[in-house]
Amino acid sequence: MSYDRTIYQGAAAHYRPGRPAYSPQLEAGLAEELGLDGTGRLLDGGCRTRFGVPQSVFASGIPDLLRDSESVLSGYFSMATSAPHLFGDRAGDFARELRELLAAQSPEGLFWDWPGDTPR
Repeated sequence: MSYDRTIYQGAAAHYRPGRPAYSPQLEAGLAEELGLDGTGRLLDGGCRTRFGVPQSVFASGIPDLLRDSESVLSGYFSMATSAPHLFGDRAGDFARELRELLAAQSPEGLFWDWPGDTPR
């Protein structure tokens, strides 16, 4: 199976509004551990690397995260499995139908989400 370079196409615009923020503890810990000084760029960090043995880190999650309908939609569009380009010319239809489903569940347009904690 070859790598699909388009897998995240269109997802970047939805990443920040659609994903819960990382814990400040995690960001500070990674910056210290990796010697980051703010001059480089880092897209994302993973647990499988060529840089040695993975270390466990605990960073508390964000309590009582409230999301609106657009944040929920962006959450879907920010994932590789549901990035906008995968819907082709039906991305607008998906967005409209999801907004309708969300409105039926919460007329106020607010949803509770618990992104969880990072494991120990």
